[in-house]
Amino acid sequence: MKKKKILLSAYSCEPNKGSEPGIGWNWAIQLSKMGYIVKIVTRQNNKKIIEKNLKKFPSLKKENFYYFDLPKIAQILKKKIPGGVYFYYYLWQYFLYKKLKKENFINDIEIIHHLTFGVFRIPSFLWKFNKRFIFGPVGGYELMPNGIFKELKFKNKIIESLRIFSNFFFIKFDKNLKECVKNSNLFFVKSTDTKKNLRKIYKKKIVQNFDIGTNSIFKRKKLNKNKIKILFVGRLLYWKGVDILIDAFNSAIRRNIDLRLTICGIGEELESLKEKSFKLKINHKIKFIKSKHNKIKNVYNSHDLFIFPSLHDSSGSVLYEALSSSLPVICLDTGGPADIINDTCGIKIPVKNEYKREFYIKKISEEIVKLCKNKKNYNKLSKGAFARAKLLSWKNTVHNVYKTI
Repeated sequence: MKKKKILLSAYSCEPNKGSEPGIGWNWAIQLSKMGYIVKIVTRQNNKKIIEKNLKKFPSLKKENFYYFDLPKIAQILKKKIPGGVYFYYYLWQYFLYKKLKKENFINDIEIIHHLTFGVFRIPSFLWKFNKRFIFGPVGGYELMPNGIFKELKFKNKIIESLRIFSNFFFIKFDKNLKECVKNSNLFFVKSTDTKKNLRKIYKKKIVQNFDIGTNSIFKRKKLNKNKIKILFVGRLLYWKGVDILIDAFNSAIRRNIDLRLTICGIGEELESLKEKSFKLKINHKIKFIKSKHNKIKNVYNSHDLFIFPSLHDSSGSVLYEALSSSLPVICLDTGGPADIINDTCGIKIPVKNEYKREFYIKKISEEIVKLCKNKKNYNKLSKGAFARAKLLSWKNTVHNVYKTI
């Protein structure tokens, strides 16, 4: 049978990385393993690291990659102006289309797949080639619970309001986005929340499918008998809910349970989170660390429980990493985590617009205490995490999109 030729648009694509770079890379690997002839379009900036690692991945060759970037002045401005990354990315999409058209690059391509960035607001222009076109999985229409929004600091309220406005603006006024959605043969979104919110606007059939998968799976020991170690991994931003986690942790240790918390990540909230731990006088029980992606497995394997209180994530690569290490997960029942985690591998805190911050602190704290005291349930969820990780493999994630083609 003739192999189909795919153009994979992966602005972000790097080996040995998580999040967006890892998504672009792993989809390229899986598609090539499935027997497709894949041409990956990505940034020139990614070339050095990609070619350095190609020997480890025999299914991909140098000729599989096509590199493109905007002029240097645009790259400089990207870092200098507010929102420069997204402005640059929008222009990158447009001028990529122009360049490929000029070179007649698409002639023998049968399927065009726009993958990263996985945000619905910024369209691809590659649908204009009138080939079979896949858009996504994309996210970005997950909304913060209103009760939490009202309690944000003024600065963060402004940032969150701008995010909501940008969704409205692009949906309402960007004709390119409307045409991109209209002309996509398959439109995939990362989360049920984005699907629900976009279906109110687009009549197009929208399908929910994960964008991330798991690679290695690790069996682990049972719950520690002495100090129970809790882990958070992610960027330290206001909408990640780490301040809620620290308050919930503080409440849980007041119940005479010997707990430790590790917060792994960097971000603008780092110093305020450290300050909070000192004010609560629990800084001796909380460790703040940084860890490179290739060493993060050791961090997961030395902990017992993963907590991810993010308020509007569309996905969550760290959840896959936690499940791969058989860690039960506590998260909010919203956004991508609500789809990734089920009752076989974790606990989801109910989310309603009227619930305020104190509700989530109380519920997370209660679930920590219950899980630490009920080792039978802990072990059940740990085994469930191991099984869930195997089910959410990269192979299955990519196959679920391409099985209809």
